[in-house]
Amino acid sequence: MGNATIAMVDKSLERIAESNVAKREAEEDEDNEDFDDDDVEVFKDEVKAEYELQLNCAEVMGILMKTHPANVNNMIGTLRQQTLTAAFASGEQKRAKFALFVLDDIVEHLGPSYFSETDFKMIVSTICGFVTNPSTSLR
Repeated sequence: MGNATIAMVDKSLERIAESNVAKREAEEDEDNEDFDDDDVEVFKDEVKAEYELQLNCAEVMGILMKTHPANVNNMIGTLRQQTLTAAFASGEQKRAKFALFVLDDIVEHLGPSYFSETDFKMIVSTICGFVTNPSTSLR
């Protein structure tokens, strides 16, 4: 079961990275003045679909955290060092929401015993930092 879990984790992280590229390309195409309104709607739909795909990948990762915590060490490292850092740095509300969704699963399913005290406090303070966010969906 361990190798299948690790493969699923790797594929989820890979797909999120690919999805971010696809979203960025669709958003760039959306800004192109050579496209008509129908094209712009297609690009918006593509961006929405990529965001939904990312949320589905996050859901899979949450399930893996819950059911196979011993097999998610590399995933947690990649999430914390790359995926979540980039999501928060992007300034995009939907990406921040994705990152909060993942952090919530980390806290819920892995808990404080999984991390050093300092790391766990940083994760919890990151989540708590959104309590006063002007965006209702991020609060």
